[in-house]
Amino acid sequence: MIVPSLSLLITFLDEEVYSLRSCVLSIMGSVVLNLLKGDNLDPKSKDLRDQCLEHLEDHIHDVHALMRSKVLQIWNDLIREKAVPLSRQHDVLKLVLGRLWDKSSLVRKNAIQLLTAFVNSNPFAAKLPLEELESQCALELKKLQELSPNIDIDSLGKEEACADENTSPRAAWIAIVPDVIKAVQEVLEDSMECDEEEDTLDEEIDLSNAVKEVAEALSSNKLYRAVKLLQEVFEKFSGAEVLNYNPEEHSSKTFEAVAEEDLTEKDINFLVVLERIFLSAKEMEKAESPPEEKDEMTDETNEKNEELKSEINKQKMLVAYFKDSVKFAKLIQQGLPIMCQLLGSKHVSDVMEAISFFVTAFEFGVLDAMTGVRKMLMLVWSKEQEVKAAVVEAYRRLYINSDNHNERTQALQIVENLSSLIVGATMGERTSLEEIVSQFVSSGDITKQCITLLWERFTKTLPDTTDEEAHTALIILAMCANAEQSIILSNFDVLTASGLGEQGEQDFALVKETCHALLRVAVVKPKTDAPTAPNRLDRDHEIFKRLSKILIQGLTNLKDRQYSPMALKAVSVIYALAEHPDLICEEVIQEMYQILENPSQDEGSPPDNTSDNNFSVPAGVLTRFCVVLGHVAVCQLVHLDIYVFSELKRRNNLKEEMEVEKKRKKTRKSKKSSASDVSKITQDLSNNITFLISHGGSQETDLDEEMGLVGAVADDTEAEYIRYVCETEIINSDNLLGTIKPMIWTLCTNPGKYKNTELQAASSLTLAKYMMVSSKVCEENLQLLFTILERSNEDVVRANLVIALGDLYFRFPNELEPWTPRFYARLRDSSSKVRQNTLTVLTHLVLNDMVKVKRHISDIAYCICDEDPHISGLAGLFFHELAKKGNTLYNVLPDMISRLSDPDVGVKEESFRRIIGEVLALIQKDKHWENLVEKLCHRFQATINVRQWRDIAYCLAQLEFNEKCIKKLSENFVCYADKLHEPEVYDLFMEIISNVQKIIKPEVKSVVEELEKRIVDSHEKGVEDENIARKAGNAKLKTTNSKTVRKSATSRRGKKSKSGSSESESEDEDTRQQLHPVHRSKKENLRQSSRVSHSNTTNVQQCSNDSEENEEEEKELPSDTSEEKENSKPSPRHPLIVSNSQPSRRSKRSHNQRKSWLQS
Repeated sequence: MIVPSLSLLITFLDEEVYSLRSCVLSIMGSVVLNLLKGDNLDPKSKDLRDQCLEHLEDHIHDVHALMRSKVLQIWNDLIREKAVPLSRQHDVLKLVLGRLWDKSSLVRKNAIQLLTAFVNSNPFAAKLPLEELESQCALELKKLQELSPNIDIDSLGKEEACADENTSPRAAWIAIVPDVIKAVQEVLEDSMECDEEEDTLDEEIDLSNAVKEVAEALSSNKLYRAVKLLQEVFEKFSGAEVLNYNPEEHSSKTFEAVAEEDLTEKDINFLVVLERIFLSAKEMEKAESPPEEKDEMTDETNEKNEELKSEINKQKMLVAYFKDSVKFAKLIQQGLPIMCQLLGSKHVSDVMEAISFFVTAFEFGVLDAMTGVRKMLMLVWSKEQEVKAAVVEAYRRLYINSDNHNERTQALQIVENLSSLIVGATMGERTSLEEIVSQFVSSGDITKQCITLLWERFTKTLPDTTDEEAHTALIILAMCANAEQSIILSNFDVLTASGLGEQGEQDFALVKETCHALLRVAVVKPKTDAPTAPNRLDRDHEIFKRLSKILIQGLTNLKDRQYSPMALKAVSVIYALAEHPDLICEEVIQEMYQILENPSQDEGSPPDNTSDNNFSVPAGVLTRFCVVLGHVAVCQLVHLDIYVFSELKRRNNLKEEMEVEKKRKKTRKSKKSSASDVSKITQDLSNNITFLISHGGSQETDLDEEMGLVGAVADDTEAEYIRYVCETEIINSDNLLGTIKPMIWTLCTNPGKYKNTELQAASSLTLAKYMMVSSKVCEENLQLLFTILERSNEDVVRANLVIALGDLYFRFPNELEPWTPRFYARLRDSSSKVRQNTLTVLTHLVLNDMVKVKRHISDIAYCICDEDPHISGLAGLFFHELAKKGNTLYNVLPDMISRLSDPDVGVKEESFRRIIGEVLALIQKDKHWENLVEKLCHRFQATINVRQWRDIAYCLAQLEFNEKCIKKLSENFVCYADKLHEPEVYDLFMEIISNVQKIIKPEVKSVVEELEKRIVDSHEKGVEDENIARKAGNAKLKTTNSKTVRKSATSRRGKKSKSGSSESESEDEDTRQQLHPVHRSKKENLRQSSRVSHSNTTNVQQCSNDSEENEEEEKELPSDTSEEKENSKPSPRHPLIVSNSQPSRRSKRSHNQRKSWLQS
């Protein structure tokens, strides 16, 4: 009923209403699923199926998200029911991979489901390991080349993709039609003339042989040769019956549906003739039967040829199968990186479907699927319970569930699965896996049989157990103990004997994991209301003896690089389980110090030695000693601050309870006394009054006890006592740690002398740990610590100190506060590891309110543009979390914009826009937008740089405007009106207007139009004023240039008239320029007088006149100079004045000589 009407329904696919398109495509999918499924279809049915599938392919990229989602659902049903031909699956898979980036979460969800269906329903194999498939394909291809050396390998996939052994001629022709169309179009459009003899016909060939050559070229898949030969056949045998083409009899729809471009009538003519020749040749091959031969030798030869041909065909099919398998596996692998990113999506649906895909891909052995499986571990900490449950269920399906009914065999498989997951896991992955394993233990998925098997592996009682398997078994046992401590407590002696015995003395990694397991049974924080103290082991327990021995003897065993992490765990175990841990560690440190004083070179010692003033030891030994010192100091601090303080509080609580109990007993006894003895009561009252008068404080004490203040004061006293001990007792000159402190300080202050990188890192970290204990030590060494942080050439030293400073900020925030700018400066360190650590530490400090969010927040914002994608992601996460802390981000945003747009900071404009675009997207409240509009408008008045104008305008353009924002922008028009002449600023404001006009209500439309008009008018006026100012500036520049030219010409003429002056006059001129104006005029007069004295006698009269003028000036000078002397005190002298105001004696003498000469 529906199939005949499909041609009518197809017209609705062009309708804009997506529901119509959805209905039509659903009908097509149902038709293919129910009527056109399978390989035994006639040519018409196959054509119809292909047309339906092509329409479904086209609408995978539909403009409507719901339509794309619907089409993917239809494809999902088709793939699950295996209704899609193998030749089309690869193309569909490529389209689906593109939909993983779709902006719609619903489309992404269906795309992931379809990709999972492809893996589940793949027609190739139950396992899809790419490397194995490629190796098998290469092997089978080699066999095929041995059987048939001249075979065309590239055409194998095309020949076998849609056909099997019983493929019909029509199906074979349909398979090669797209390539034939391409060859016809290229040959006819380009008019290619082949110069090779093999692509031309003989001149004397007849029509039947010519057609036969065309058929042979088609059969051997030499399509271009076939088209060229047919072109010659048309030229030589035009009008032949086999070349006839009638458009009414031969339909061109089949070719037009496959062709990528429009076909001309000549193209269709060639295709029809080629189809006729191909099908006729195939029918003739089937019709021909082998001639009966009487010769037995001939029969045997034919049988061998048939067997060889059959074997070649089978090998072709096998090679084609492996090629398709490799192609499919590669396409699946291309989607793995995208799927890993979707595991971190904000949409729960993306995460859930990605988890399901990775489980399926891992089960099918897809290469690199393990990457996604490991990344799923972090999702166990997700806030979404649905995601956490999906992760636990996924790992239960992959690593716990088994088809084996034998309990021990099933337990062995679980242990092997978990061991494979632990090998190569990072610290974060192991922590996440520990949470999952704990849930498995609590739910009973990890049975007692598994625990028993793990202990057998650890103790190596299980045959053929390797050291690595023993280590992983111990790690899993420690994870299980996190949920059930009895796993470790019941096997304490086994753990000590196997992990800390002779094998542990040679394997520090085993000791480290053993200590990690022992820490599972330690009490983290004792309860203050417990009736008894937590159980601790005696200091002479076997565990501490063995740990001390391993620490001391392993100090010089430099072959094993696991000593430092082992030592950290060992010291932690001593402080967590021992009764007097400080005494044990004191003995260990003393023994180590004796080894340093009397070093014995070990075989594993490095050639470079590090020496101080008293002794010389290998750098590795000194490094390990520093590691132990620093961790002992920190553990001693934690021991006092947590365990000792909690124990003091517990004892104080018990004491208070006992006192309360005593008071209750006294009250009960007093109630039993007689109330009739009035005199006794009177006497008691008088005694009490007398006592209260003489002891006025007792009443307050009773009041405090009643209000419960005694316990609070006691707590404060205990805390103060602990603080006093940490400040004065742990690290001082009389203490063991304080005695060794000068050595640590020497190592830190002489990096040029102690050049070993590990030693520098260990010594600087030990210094930081010492500073954690006492605020006094912290203040004394902060300058040194920051100097090392800034000047050290080793990245590892700087990275470690950044983390240590984070702990110091938590411990002593007031002491570290003045150094905050220098700490923020590490965000621009050359090492990406240092920048990452700094950003991570600052994130914790700021979000936990340990560091105030100040102007340095712009340095964190600049990390958004960091070249390291991990750092950039951390910066984005920081602002995302900061936006959740009330108005914090909004409050610092204006200052951040100001800092980042400052030209002196050096942030590029592209980086600024990227940062602001990401940060402003986190502002969600309308009130904040309105206030930001006003603040940004006012900031225009405080800027004079064009770059800052553009930045502020860009910030405004990124805000979401509402009615109040528009009014704010209009009210503050004066603030930015004079900046609109700048083209980019004007364009950004016009962009704001354009965006607002799309969403604004009609009643505010007039305000927007008025604002737009004011912006346009101000822009035009500003541009006009700029042009006028520019012209005025150019005119002023021309006038200045002309004046400069005239002055230079005048000076040149003056120089020519004075060319005969002597060198003494030039020197006198230099001196004159330095004089005060009064002295300068006098000097000029003296020079004129000297010139007169050397002139001719004919100019006597003129000289006398000049001398008279000089005399008058000389007479006036003394009075002037006297006045200057009187006024010289209140007014400062010019720095260039080199002489007094009185004329010199020499000048007076020369003047008198000139005067006498004139009189004579």
